[in-house]
Amino acid sequence: PELTANIHTLARTHHASAFMVIHTALSIVLSTLAGTTDIAIGVPTAARPHPHLDDLIGFFVNTLILRTHIPVSYTHLT
Repeated sequence: PELTANIHTLARTHHASAFMVIHTALSIVLSTLAGTTDIAIGVPTAARPHPHLDDLIGFFVNTLILRTHIPVSYTHLT
């Protein structure tokens, strides 16, 4: 609960969402572990924007790739 509260506080402070905070943290960790400043993370998204799909049964999901450039100064955080 404390970590969740801290994430939400950080997000509110910077006018961001909790997803943005977690994505940023994950990007920095992956950048540090991989030794690269270019990180791509696949995020599942689900939507049915067309009325023709309303009667279909099933889980429709697409993967959106969020590509992030991490400044070199953040890759040296320990």
